[in-house]
Amino acid sequence: MGEELKIRYSAVEQAVTNIDNVAGSLDAELPTDVASGNQLEVVERINELNHQLREIRDLYKEILAKNNQSVKKSLTSMEEADHQLSSSIKLP
Repeated sequence: MGEELKIRYSAVEQAVTNIDNVAGSLDAELPTDVASGNQLEVVERINELNHQLREIRDLYKEILAKNNQSVKKSLTSMEEADHQLSSSIKLP
């Protein structure tokens, strides 16, 4: 296990930032009520599906945000451990 693990912290941070920024574009508006007042089963089903899609989108964004926070914490921890290890190694 003599291989070195190299982490490009800035690249990971940039990727997480990009994901955060793109997640904001998931706010595509879906109609809340298609053909209001119309009792057709198809229209009702479309309204139900649109509601479910909005819920799924919101849950996905929440999970994505939590995942990004986890990545950021892990990255910070690894960076701190890397600095501690490098400062504890003394060259002769």
